[in-house]
Amino acid sequence: MASGAWVFGVVGSVLSLCAAPAAAQDRDRQWALCLGEPGVEDERSIAACTARIESGEEPPRGVAVALVNRAHRYQRLRDRARAFADYDEAIRLDPSYADAFLHRGISHAIAGRHERAIQDYDQAIRMEPTDKTAFYNRGLAYAALQKHDRAIEDFDRSLRLGLPESTTFHSRGISHAAMGRHDKAIEDFDDAIQIDPTNPIFFVDRADSWVAKNQRERAIDDYGQAIRLDPKDAATWNSRCWERAILGRLEEALADCEESLRLKPDAAYTLDSRGLVHLKAGRLDAALADYEVALKLDPEMVSALYARGVVRLRKGDKTGGEADIAAAIKLQTDIAREMAKYGVTP
Repeated sequence: MASGAWVFGVVGSVLSLCAAPAAAQDRDRQWALCLGEPGVEDERSIAACTARIESGEEPPRGVAVALVNRAHRYQRLRDRARAFADYDEAIRLDPSYADAFLHRGISHAIAGRHERAIQDYDQAIRMEPTDKTAFYNRGLAYAALQKHDRAIEDFDRSLRLGLPESTTFHSRGISHAAMGRHDKAIEDFDDAIQIDPTNPIFFVDRADSWVAKNQRERAIDDYGQAIRLDPKDAATWNSRCWERAILGRLEEALADCEESLRLKPDAAYTLDSRGLVHLKAGRLDAALADYEVALKLDPEMVSALYARGVVRLRKGDKTGGEADIAAAIKLQTDIAREMAKYGVTP
């Protein structure tokens, strides 16, 4: 069951309790709407679920199913108070209904309450120890709390319990990357891409791991694949611009930065990247102009602050340049070493 799926748990047993044919048809229709028939508006689904909840005809599990599905719709409408009220009531009526705990946990996670989410996932897993979705979502919660070892354990279990899914490989790869295990991350991103080669995020995250391994040409290739799949993502154009600039492919880099800025004109990070292109090309006035605007947008962008200092020094502004570099080092003590890797030195 995908994390955003509707709950179909007991539809068969609920619908088998029908009485007269006309009443049965009405009831069948209400359940179809409640359970998420394709194209149904949220309000119509809520009304149908409410009808089943208030009908007095359903057993506790049937009411709980309707409550959980209504809660989904409230969550979609950002009415979190009603969503949680429905989850709580479903659990009160049927404390053995694992899906109620699972989906309340997902709603806690959406609200950023990951510890509470994990408590609900624990309950769901205790009741349904073979539910790969519960392990997957608990893994996401552990990852959000930076507990990546625990996250990886849950992603492993999720993958063992059912047909491997691209999102699970991808999520496990993210946790491996967060722990600096980029070879393992790349293996997971490879598997995710093999299952679903149409998701640009998989290529972007694999590219980021290639960067961490200092294999920039491979990163550029992956950013290119991501751009092919999603040419309107300004951040990916910027990432390829930066990597091409580092490798000295300055005209290609400039074209990437220009496209990124066309898509998102006031992006400080892209102005910083274009500044690097101009700096490495010796266009100091253009570089300074980009760094000035980037720092107006983000006064604590360390790379732009340090690079502006370098530009000022090269233009003969010793006082201004040294002040910028000192301020950058105060914000990030190793910035000089980092920028030197990109070819930016006083």
